[in-house]
Amino acid sequence: MNRKRLAEHLEKLNAFKAVADLKSIQKASSRLGLTQPAVTRTIKVLEDVLECRLIERESRGIRLTSEGHRLYEYAKLIAKTIESFDFIEGDLSERSGPFRIATYDNIACQIISGLGLELMGKIRNISISVGGPNTRILGDLIGGKFDCAFIAQPRILPGLEYKKMFTERYGLFIEKDVYKRSGLAKKGSIRIDDLKSFQLIAMPDAIAGTNKNIDRLLWETGLKSPLSVDSYEVATQFTLDGLGIGIMPFTTAWRHLKNGNLRELQLKGIPKSTLGRHDLTLCWNPKQKHPETSSFERIIANFFSGLTS
Repeated sequence: MNRKRLAEHLEKLNAFKAVADLKSIQKASSRLGLTQPAVTRTIKVLEDVLECRLIERESRGIRLTSEGHRLYEYAKLIAKTIESFDFIEGDLSERSGPFRIATYDNIACQIISGLGLELMGKIRNISISVGGPNTRILGDLIGGKFDCAFIAQPRILPGLEYKKMFTERYGLFIEKDVYKRSGLAKKGSIRIDDLKSFQLIAMPDAIAGTNKNIDRLLWETGLKSPLSVDSYEVATQFTLDGLGIGIMPFTTAWRHLKNGNLRELQLKGIPKSTLGRHDLTLCWNPKQKHPETSSFERIIANFFSGLTS
């Protein structure tokens, strides 16, 4: 039922509200496009139904009785509800559509995929868009192309809501057999000099999170320039293929750490925080909030509560 039809079903109450707003049957009839007798009959019908007087005529218009004031407050509440009905109707129409998530390849492959059947079982109709950069994702979110974005370190833009889901760090990861063959496994502690013979693999545009960049990272750690790739999934695969040491976010590597295919290197004298960290954040437009956004938020929160870095 749209606003117009709903208003037509409440025409008598609407007419009464107009009279109460304007304190005049004549002015109300002009606003409503009705004759004065028609408005008068409408008020009389309401009085008969409610078995009370709603208005008293005066020389310069009308005044509301106590019962009239009570009905007027009710009429204003109904009118306000009708005015907001378009927004409610928009929310309801989204229920039959897909839940559209915008994110990156590594989050889609390692986090969303890692949720597996739990996610698919609770949110049956999901659409996942993988890409970037953040500015484009957030612009599309504001424009209504997506229902939510799950990204790292988003810009704070007016009109969007944000919730930090997880703070993750970067790390140095190496394939398990390369780790053994290189002799690193036999060392009591690993130093920067022990990595000079290895190729580093990284995504320079994204590495090291907040207030970091690749040049600063290399300067702080003394690491050499890395092989540059445009995808953490590619960086992960190169690392799994034994082509070098990957500099990646923890959640990109966690499943491979869990199954033993990767090892994380801890460098002596260099805190884990030196490699950087960033916040994984859920973003959405509250005016277009999909009903499944809250479900997705809970599933993600439960996932990270069981994940340690």
